[in-house]
Amino acid sequence: MAYRAIVVLTLLIAGLSMLIAGASPLRAADPLPLSCPNGQTVLLQGRAPPAEALLIVLGERPVGGGAADRGGVYSLPLRARERPGVYPVEVQLRSTRAVVGRFTCFVDTPVDSTPTASPTAPAPERAVTPTAPLTRPVATATLPPAGATTSVVVVPTATSAPSGSVTPAPTTTAGASPTVSPTTSAVTPTPRPNDIQIDEIVLRDATAPSQRREYVEIRNASAQPINISGWQLRNVTRGSAIPPFVFPDYVIEPAQSIGVFSAVGTNDLIAGDFFWNRTEIWRVGDRAELRDSNDRLISFLVVIEE
Repeated sequence: MAYRAIVVLTLLIAGLSMLIAGASPLRAADPLPLSCPNGQTVLLQGRAPPAEALLIVLGERPVGGGAADRGGVYSLPLRARERPGVYPVEVQLRSTRAVVGRFTCFVDTPVDSTPTASPTAPAPERAVTPTAPLTRPVATATLPPAGATTSVVVVPTATSAPSGSVTPAPTTTAGASPTVSPTTSAVTPTPRPNDIQIDEIVLRDATAPSQRREYVEIRNASAQPINISGWQLRNVTRGSAIPPFVFPDYVIEPAQSIGVFSAVGTNDLIAGDFFWNRTEIWRVGDRAELRDSNDRLISFLVVIEE
């Protein structure tokens, strides 16, 4: 009888040990709750296949993207422009739509509140923003170490309106109901050197071209949204042999990063991915320059060997 009791006790202890040992850390399948105040940038951080292009999906629509770095770490900015509520957010591989990170975004709602059904229709975006252009990895010193799961960093942004924004007062006519004249779009402030920075130039992997694409990462380092319409990215070392890339009408938000790929494709204004429509643009030693629409030098970077 005593022997049987010892056996049962041993099995119970072993089972309990297995349950404790089997408790796994946070996985991509476990949504991570995070606060997403409207107008503030939240960095979604985690791990993915190295140099893999990523997409941020809020609800059922893409709202941004970027790429993992060569170490397999991603850091993607998300700025909410939604009605208050609870929204599912996924980080997906752009190529296969496989999910590498899941979050629950509480927009202007306490994180500890009971999740309820999210509004079906998103709030309209600002007139100065063509789409939700949040994308490309953001340079940050708070990347998780190898083996870490996901973390969140909230980046406060200026709450005051950009300088130069004009809002006409309502106008009335005699005998008629008051009408409101259209609001003028905010005027982008004159950019200063390094307001927009060339952060990195990633070269194609010569040993495995299909594993990594060539692109230039550009980041808004200022506290203001800046319209980069008509700006040019140039390879000044190779001169006329490489025609400059000219940006379309696009507003880059504070802390947002975009990418200009050495490839043929269609610009994605939601993900912030732009295509030069030619390949093999950059070599070690080339100097890249970013100039605004008035040909002022904003940023430059020399390609160095990895």
